[in-house]
Amino acid sequence: MISPRSIILDGRGATVSEESFTVPADGSIEIELHFDQGLLLHVVDGDTGVPLQNVEVRMRDTWRAIGDDLHPGDNSQVNVIAKSAASPVTIPPGRRSKIYWARAPGYGWGRIEIAHDRAGERKVELFPGASVEVTLVGEVPFHTYLRLQQVPAGRTRHAVEFEANMMTPLLIEDMPPGDYMAFVQVGEFEAARTIGQAPVSLIAGGLSKVTIPLDDAEPVTVNLRGSLRVSEEDAEKIRSLIFDRQPDERHLAASGQKQIRLQQARMSTDPEDEGRLLWDAGEVSPGTYVIRVSPQQHRVAVQVKAPGPTEAHLFLPPMAELSITLSDAVSGTPISPQRASWSDGDIEGIYNNVNMDAMVDRSSGEVRINTVAGPIQVNFEHPDYRPLSVELEAVGGANHLHYQMQPALGMVFQVRSKGAVMPLDFAVWGGIRVTPPEGASRASYSTGTSRSQKRYYDTPGTYRVEFPEMQGYEPIPAREVVLEKGLVEVIVDLVEK
Repeated sequence: MISPRSIILDGRGATVSEESFTVPADGSIEIELHFDQGLLLHVVDGDTGVPLQNVEVRMRDTWRAIGDDLHPGDNSQVNVIAKSAASPVTIPPGRRSKIYWARAPGYGWGRIEIAHDRAGERKVELFPGASVEVTLVGEVPFHTYLRLQQVPAGRTRHAVEFEANMMTPLLIEDMPPGDYMAFVQVGEFEAARTIGQAPVSLIAGGLSKVTIPLDDAEPVTVNLRGSLRVSEEDAEKIRSLIFDRQPDERHLAASGQKQIRLQQARMSTDPEDEGRLLWDAGEVSPGTYVIRVSPQQHRVAVQVKAPGPTEAHLFLPPMAELSITLSDAVSGTPISPQRASWSDGDIEGIYNNVNMDAMVDRSSGEVRINTVAGPIQVNFEHPDYRPLSVELEAVGGANHLHYQMQPALGMVFQVRSKGAVMPLDFAVWGGIRVTPPEGASRASYSTGTSRSQKRYYDTPGTYRVEFPEMQGYEPIPAREVVLEKGLVEVIVDLVEK
């Protein structure tokens, strides 16, 4: 019995038709996949409906989003999807709902939530934006945020968050006009402590200024302690507990460390329950922490709130051993992946997955993973095949699984200047438009680095490739690329103006 949660085939997320499958003697099963859809986002003037130019689009997963953010702020989890683009903007296929923000010169940010289970087109209307300059007076404590909240009739709506520091004034541009309350707060939302606030009105096309005096703020710490329930056999395999603060590494522990690591020697057995290990992480700042059991890589999120203490009682699931084989989807020939990696599944309250290399037996091609029972994602790479990612529910004990990889069909892009490879950011790569042959799917999967990008397609044929303008260089002529099998190199040599 196997239980895939969802599958990512050729980089396209899909849900499966059944929750679990019984594998017959011949090892062959059929499953129905429902692929996530790409779509077009129209960014238009809110008064005239005219499509806008030089559009920037940013994205954040809704499970990572905070409230009703009207502005993307400076959060590291927000990704740039398009830059200097013309409306409509192509939104890559995705899994789950996501929040998108769009702006254009002279306009404030517009916000839209998009569910990727429905194809088609979406529209976001932009209106003239406003700016605000905020000056903080007083000492700014560690882990302090400036949060603007819009105040419509009778309720408060979260608008934007920036990390505060002594380098004030802080200029925030492209805000929707309106009345706001500016809060200076220490800590995450669940445990935030306000040390200053002031009202401010933002006017379209204008610059408002506000000064906020800060209260004296002593650092607040909370004792974090708890237990870990584990079997006698697995207790001997535990090396440490690791505590990481969320949502990113700029939020350090109270001691100034990036993380707290408790070795097993600093844990003790509960005298009243031999199946529990007791631990104490000491004094930490309030916030959200991820506690990771190493080397098993089991993780949970814990909210630490003042005044404390906070007790977290953990349970280590049973160990799971995965043995995975691969074959060519067309010929059935066994495949030994060039690289295999795995990560734990999406966990509520945890913003970053742990990604680790899996062991590949080069003689048999078998991929082996030792983890704990629960959701994981496994990724396979081979130069002659499309990348394959599978989400599954590992069960305690042995898990014998088999998957097929599709032969690669696509393009490898590289941009050069004076013979040297030119690194580009994601927004520039996203500006390359590929038109497939008539009747072929537009959906493709992209992967790569700043120095090159691979795009995979489903159908052989002639594809038209158009390139964005790059400042300081001559326009790049469009070209036609014929795909028959494998990956075709598309090299662009830039010519300076």
